[in-house]
Amino acid sequence: MKKLIDNLKALEVSGTETDIKKIKKDLIPAIMELLSWL
Repeated sequence: MKKLIDNLKALEVSGTETDIKKIKKDLIPAIMELLSWL
């Protein structure tokens, strides 16, 4: 869960500078982790 929060903070910091593909690559594992908690 902490990893998900860290990823979201990283996205806020990097903003539009971050490549969309990289965002998806980072978010998919985070989303899967979140779903596993539900």
